[in-house]
Amino acid sequence: MEAIQQAVEAARSTQVSVVVVGNSPYINGKEEIDRPSLLLPPSQVELVKAVCEANPNTVVVIMGSYPFALQELKGIARAIVYMTHAGQELGNALADVLLGYYAPAGRLNMTWYEDESQLPDIMDYDIIQNRMTYMYHEGPVQYAFGHCLARIRAGSFFV
Repeated sequence: MEAIQQAVEAARSTQVSVVVVGNSPYINGKEEIDRPSLLLPPSQVELVKAVCEANPNTVVVIMGSYPFALQELKGIARAIVYMTHAGQELGNALADVLLGYYAPAGRLNMTWYEDESQLPDIMDYDIIQNRMTYMYHEGPVQYAFGHCLARIRAGSFFV
């Protein structure tokens, strides 16, 4: 809780806040360890909500290896940027994007479902019969394959 309070105090003193959340491929969501759900860990959701409340100009950066269900964060962040674990220059690349030095035309390379109820049993791999993936899914999704709403320019963040 002390760390969240420190983040809130820092957010109040800045024009734009950046919160980085997600997974670590060394801790969770790796080949031999299944993650427990599509949700971000509760402590990360609490952090994002607190910082966004303290500073409405907050950009949430999600570092991940897979999609997340973000219902709890929908509409509270000024922008959401998704990045994969891409290497040692990732921090510099993120700074270039957030500061407007580079405008990527990135699109999501996977479908982000609204919640786990849209997914079949983990042992059922028939994506056609289960209507899975961007090719077959007909239900609502949080973010579709190829989605990109955010355009980030220096000094303005919007979704």
